[in-house]
Parts: sequence; structure tokens; C-alpha cells
Amino acid sequence: MKRIAFLAIGLYILPLPVPAADQFALQSNLDHVWTMTAAGLVFFMQAGFLLLEAGQVRSKNSVNVAQKNLIDFILSTVCYGAFGFCVMFGTSQGGWFGWSPDMLWFGTGDQWSMTFFTFQVVFCGTAATIVSGAVAERMSMFGYIAITLLITLLIYPVAGHWVWGGLLSGGGDPWLARLGFLDFAGSTVVHSVGAWAALAAVILIGPRFGRFDENGRPRVLHGHSPVLATAGCVILWVGWIGFNGGSTTAGTGAFSGIIMATMISGATGGVSGMILGRSLDGLFRPEAAVNGALAGLVGVTAGCDLLDGGGAALTGIGAATVAFFFARFMEHVCKLDDPLGAIAVHGAAGAFGTLSLALLGDPAALPAGSVLGQLGIQALGVGVVFVWAFGLTFLVLGLVTLCSRSDDHPGGGLRVSQAFERDGLNVSEHGASLGLTRVQEAVRAMVVEPGRPDLRIEVDQGDEAFELAMDFNFLLDALDTQRLQDAEAEQARRKAAQDEAIADLLASEVGQVLDRFEAGDFAAQVPLDGKDGVLRRLSERINDLSRAATYGLEDMSAALADLLSGEGRHVMLRRYEGVLGSLQEDFEAMAQQMAQAVSGVDCAVEAGIEGRFDAVIGLEGQSGQIARICSGLNRLGAHSDKVVTELHDALTRMAAGDLAARMLGDYSGRYAEIQECLNQSSARLSQTLVQVREAAEDNARLGADGSSASAGIRSGVQDLAAKMQQAESLLQELRALSRDGKSLAEEAAEQSRKTQGNAREGLSTAERSHENILSAEEATQEINGSVDLIEDIARQTNLLALNAAVEAARNGGSAGSGFKLVAEEVRALAGRTREALQLIRARAETVRDQVSAGASLVSATREQLGRIAETAEQSYEVNCALARAGTDQHKAVTEVDIIVMTVAAEAQQMARHAEDADAIATDVSAGAETTRVLLERMMLDRRLRPRDAA
Repeated sequence: MKRIAFLAIGLYILPLPVPAADQFALQSNLDHVWTMTAAGLVFFMQAGFLLLEAGQVRSKNSVNVAQKNLIDFILSTVCYGAFGFCVMFGTSQGGWFGWSPDMLWFGTGDQWSMTFFTFQVVFCGTAATIVSGAVAERMSMFGYIAITLLITLLIYPVAGHWVWGGLLSGGGDPWLARLGFLDFAGSTVVHSVGAWAALAAVILIGPRFGRFDENGRPRVLHGHSPVLATAGCVILWVGWIGFNGGSTTAGTGAFSGIIMATMISGATGGVSGMILGRSLDGLFRPEAAVNGALAGLVGVTAGCDLLDGGGAALTGIGAATVAFFFARFMEHVCKLDDPLGAIAVHGAAGAFGTLSLALLGDPAALPAGSVLGQLGIQALGVGVVFVWAFGLTFLVLGLVTLCSRSDDHPGGGLRVSQAFERDGLNVSEHGASLGLTRVQEAVRAMVVEPGRPDLRIEVDQGDEAFELAMDFNFLLDALDTQRLQDAEAEQARRKAAQDEAIADLLASEVGQVLDRFEAGDFAAQVPLDGKDGVLRRLSERINDLSRAATYGLEDMSAALADLLSGEGRHVMLRRYEGVLGSLQEDFEAMAQQMAQAVSGVDCAVEAGIEGRFDAVIGLEGQSGQIARICSGLNRLGAHSDKVVTELHDALTRMAAGDLAARMLGDYSGRYAEIQECLNQSSARLSQTLVQVREAAEDNARLGADGSSASAGIRSGVQDLAAKMQQAESLLQELRALSRDGKSLAEEAAEQSRKTQGNAREGLSTAERSHENILSAEEATQEINGSVDLIEDIARQTNLLALNAAVEAARNGGSAGSGFKLVAEEVRALAGRTREALQLIRARAETVRDQVSAGASLVSATREQLGRIAETAEQSYEVNCALARAGTDQHKAVTEVDIIVMTVAAEAQQMARHAEDADAIATDVSAGAETTRVLLERMMLDRRLRPRDAA
């Protein structure tokens, strides 16, 4: 059903055959529609010229150029319709100009003539408006109206007749057209005519004031809005579609190639201008790209019907390059002032485009039959049009200049005065401004009459410069305030100068006195001779200060001397105020505290000499350092009294026989040393007596047991000798076992080291396996991405096959059937592709799951191998320790064997000494009895019974 619906829609929209008469009427209507549309686009170019020129001039002239763009189109419409159209398209008079009286005063005839007139009148307006940009900022409105009338009434119609005079009637034989001169849309007829007329006007009226310095070097006068200029360029570009495309005056597909060539040439021209500007100026200046694009559009206008894309691109590059360097030649060599570069863009670029079509156009379409022949004809046409447009304009405007020249108007009636130019043509020509005129006048008045109190700007609340004017008035108010402040500051400065003179007069004498003060001589006086008024009173006050300071310091010095000598005066003789009064109070308070402190210290010292350390210095009325000193002495006395008291008690107890007496206080320094010596002496004496008693008792027991022990020793020594022999044989066996244990431990350590290395290798292998598995997982993700891409391609292939099937259904026939078969095969292939992709996706998901599981398993294996490596390392360390222990054990067994042999030898000797010990034991028992008797005499049994207490 879908195929049938698409087929029905296609059959419905297919064009149906119409009769030939209807086709002719339809084509005629299309011609009218396209030509009128193109005329509207060309008319819209006036807005582009207005924005372009307004943006590239200074703001004080922007209203003027806008008005000139409007006025030139108004005048061109009236003049061209009333007279120029007849001269251009009337019956040719020998090929030089046209004349048909019925075409005068807007006599246009049939409908096509009306359409043709509308299209041509906007062309005439374009030629006239080119002059506006070249003469901007200094040409008077009278001069501009004169040149507009000259172009629209005579120059443009005559030049246009030479080339296009037979377009309307199809008859006549204009002489340039007869030679084969080609200018499809007006590179020469429209653009060059306006540019050459502008060149004559620029030469006659001269440059703007300030455009060149005193050495003839050009100065840059920036336009006020590159944004407007760029917008104007874009609008002109849009209008050029109608300018070139509409020149076919036929609504057919023929204009498609023309518009394509127009767009290409404008773009390549803009690129060339931008590159040249950046290369030579170092900046991407807006006017470089703008003029480059416009030059490319002007250049392609002559041959846009003959050029292919490549030819149009070369035309744009060449036209922009010629315009760029021609503008510099005019500015730097000829010293001509063209604010917009209109002469270079429309004149030089138009001439280049007219000539280059012979080189870049289709050779088969050249009327001359050869490139060189056509180039000669093109050069002739360019030259003749230049002579006509430039020559006639220079002649007519030159006569006007000579007739109207004056001192105020060196350019004659064509140019405004210097004052008008300085103020801007917005105000001088139109009485209009952009809001800055009154501000400029006020600034100028402020420079001429500085300090004028009534100088203010009066503006309406709705004026566009209201805020700027208000700010300027605020500035003037601030300046007036500043002037008043400056006057007050000047008066203050003068008074300060007088005060400074007075200060300088006193400075030297006061300085000398202060120097003596600094040296400690407060008796210095400022001389009063020759002084009166303020200086005398100031000097007297300084002298009073000197005397007061001298008296106070002398009094304090005497009191301090008495205090230091111990002679009782603690107060100053006079009472003072201020700083000296504060010093007096502090001094007397300090003296009183010192006297009390000295008295208390004397009493404490006397008591200490007598051995009494409990004396206390009174702290009442004391403060500061003196209070801290007295408090410290009291703490010292109390501490000393505590130490002496505890020392006396301990010595008293020791004298009474209590050797457990101790000093238990927490002391430091020498007191701690005394405490330690006493406590150690008491402890050592107690220990010594205890040891003596124990020794006596032990000696008594030893004496009693000595005899029996001697017999036991003899038998024990014999048993010991036998056991020593058995121990020696056992030690020999133990030495052999320790050697074997050491060997086994070393072998186990080596096996642990190998196990550790194998575990580490396994861990490294596991880590590499884990990385490879992760890479495989990423690869599966990429496979899924590729599958998505292929699946999308399959869907698009299916859609294309569906469209192909619909198209096959619309076309029908054998070709449609074949196309349909191919489409079905493609759709089937797309379906199989989707099925295969689904299978691949499922398998890829399975592989990815398995890879993820493998990654987890390898990760676990890696952890187990890490733990095995750690365990092997610990086992290696333990076995090494066992090997070292075996070595140490072997050494120890050897040493024990030696000791056993030594003990066996000494046992024999002990048997011999046992007999001697029996006799000695008898003597020891007797001595112990004697010692016991002596201790009882010391009456210490009650205190020294450690064994009984235990």
C-alpha cells in the first residue's frame, strides 16, 4: 500500500504537458517576476551602500552620507526616467546615443518596458551612489547634487547606450556593441562610470583636512563603526544576486551559473583582501576584507555569464589584488583621498574584470573569435568609458569650481568650508547631530575661555547625548569647585609660609636648647632678647619648662642619694604636678616599700644568724618586685626551717638507736644532697649490722655443719667424678646431633628460598594474565561499539532500499523492475546483517562475561600467590634462624664438654680440701659465738631481728 501511495503522489506532482501558447505566457510572467525581484534586490543595495559609507566615515558625517544616498537615488529616478532612459535605450543615433521622444518624461510603453525601466533605473542609482563614498566628509550638498545630475542625465545613459542600447528594442547598432565589447551586468558601464566620475571630483575638491601631514604622509582617519560597514557589505552581496542574475531579464535556469560565479568571485576576493591586509598591515583590518569582497563582486559582473567556477575564483582574486594596490597607489603616490576606496573597488576592479573575461571566459563565446582580439576590444571599451566619464566630469565640475572659488571655499561650491568640515556635515549641512555637537562646542569654549562660570550644556531630557552632557556639566562643576579649593589652598599655603618663617626664626635657638636637654642639661634657657609677641611667649614657656624640670630632677636626685646612703629621707622637698608629680608619687611609694623591705630583711638575717629560720618579713604595703623579693625570702626561710627541723629529728632518732630514721621531704639542690647522704648513711649502717648478725649466725651453723659436710663432700666428689664421665659421653652424642640439625636447617632454608622465588614468579605471571584479561574485556567493549555502528549502517541500508523501491515503483518499466529487484536484495542483505549482528552481539556478551570471570579468578590467584610468597619468606627466615641456632648449639656443647672435663679434675682436688674444711669449721663456730655475744651487748636485738620477723 505504501508503494502505491508514493506512486500516486509522484504522478500527481509531475508536470503535465501544456500548450505552446500557455508555455510562452508562463515564461513571460516568469521573466517579469524574476526581473522585478532582481530590481528589488538591486534597490536593496542602496541600503548596503548607506551602511557601508556611514560606517566608514566619522560619526559627525554619518547623517550626511545617509542623506546623499537617499538623494542620489531620488534624483536618479527622476532624471533617468525623464530623460536618461530615452538617451540610453531610444533609437540609436549613429550608435552614439539614443533618442525616442515618446520615451521622454517616463514614456515607457508596454508592460515589459515598464519592467525593464524599473530594472535599469536602480542600475542608474547604483552608478550615482558610488560617488558618495569617494567624496565623503567634505563635498557640499550642492556639489553632490550637481555631479548626480551630470551622471544620471548624460554620462551613464550615453555610456550605457554604447554597450546596451539595443537591449530593449532589439534593434539599433551601438558602436561598442557592434565591435563585440562585452559587459554583461556593468563592471564598466555601471561601476567604472561612477568610479571615474568620482575620481574627477576627488581631484578637484582635494583631500580632507588632516588626511596628510606636512610631509605628505597619509594619516588614518578611522570610521566610527566597522560593524555598520560590514553589514553594508553583506547587504550589497545579497543585492548582487539580483544585480548579476537579474541581467538575464529572463526567469530561466540560465541565471544559476551567473549567481554561482558571483558568489565564488566575491568570496575569493574577500580572502585575497584579508590576506593582503594582514601581510602588509600586520592586522586583519575590517575594510581589507570588505573591499576585497566588493572588488571581487565588481570584477565578476562583466563576465559572470561566461565564467565557470575556476574562472570566477581567479577573477575575484585578481580584482581584489588590483583594487588593494590601486588604493595604495592613489593614497601614497597621488595623495588622493578616498575614504572608502570606492574608486579602486569600482573603477580599477571593474576595469580588471572587463579585461579578464577575454582571458578567463569561454573562448567559443567571444565575439572577436580570439582571446587577443577580444582583449583589444575590451581595452578599447574600458578606455573610452574612462575618457568619457572622467573627462566630462572633470570639465563640468572644474568650471563650477572656477566660478565659485573663494577664500572660505578653496574647492569652490563643490566643497564645504574648513569650519563646516571641522564641525561635521551633520550639523553644517543638515542641522542634525548624533548628540555630540553641543558637547564639542562646550569643550571648545572651555579651551578658549577657561574659567567661564556660565559655561554649561543645556540639553533636553530625551536628547541622545543627555547623559554625556550631564557628565560634562558635572565635570565643569567639579572644575569650578577645584578652582575654589585651589584658591583656598593657595591662601593656606601663604599662611603656612609665614608660620614656617616664624618657626625657622625660633628653630635654631630652640634646637640648641633641646640639644642641651638631650645631653641632660635642663638648665638651658632660650634667649628673650629681641623677641616679642608669640615668639617671646613661646620662649618664656620653654624656659619655664626648663626651670621646672631642673628643680624637679635636682630634688629627686637628692632624695635618691639619701635613700641609697641609708639616711632616712624618703620624700622630695617640693610637691609637683603632671609628669613630675607622677614621678614623685612613684618614687616616694618605691622608697617607702624599700625601707620596709630592708627593715624586714635585716630582722630575718639576724634571726637566721641565730639559727632561727622561722622569721617572716611583713608584706603589707609591698607591691611589684619588692613584694616578690620579700615573698621569696619568706619562702626561703620557711623551706630552710623545714629542712633543718627534719634533719634534727632524723639525727636525734639515729642517736637513740633508731637506724630506720629517714628525711622524707621533697627537696632539691643542696638540700636534696643532704637528704640523700643522711638516708644512705642510715640505710647502709642498718644493712651492715643485719649482715654482721646474719654472718655470725651463718658461721655458727657452718661451724656446726662443717664436719658432716666435709664427709659428704668427699663421697659426693667421688660420685661427681663418675657422673662427669657419663656426661662426657652424652655430650659427644649431642655434638654429633647438633651438626646434623645444623645441616638440615641450612638445607630447609635453601628450599624455602627457592619456594619464595617460584611464588614471586607465579605472582608476576598472574599479574600479566590479569592485565591481558582486562585488555580482552576492553576489546569486547570495542566489538560491541563496532556492532552498533554496523547495525546503524544496516538500518540506513534498509531505509535506502525502501526509498529505492518507492522510486522504482514511481518510474516503472524494465529499469524500474530491475531497480526494484536490486532494492529487495539490498533489503534482504540488510536483514541478514542485522541477524548476524545480533548473534555477534550475544557471543560478544558471553565472551565478555567469561573474560570478567577469568579476571576475578586471576585476581584471586594473584592474592593467593602473594600470601604463599610471604609464607615462604617467613619460612626462609625461620630456617636460617634454626641454622644459626644449630651452629650456636654445637659451639655450646663443645664448651660444656670442656667444662665437664675441668670439673672432673677439680672434683679430685675438692676431696683433698674437704679435710682441711673440717678443721676450719671448728674455728668458725667458735668465732661466731664470740660475735653473737658482742651484738647482744649493743642492745639491738629488739630492732634487728629480720630472720625472726620473717
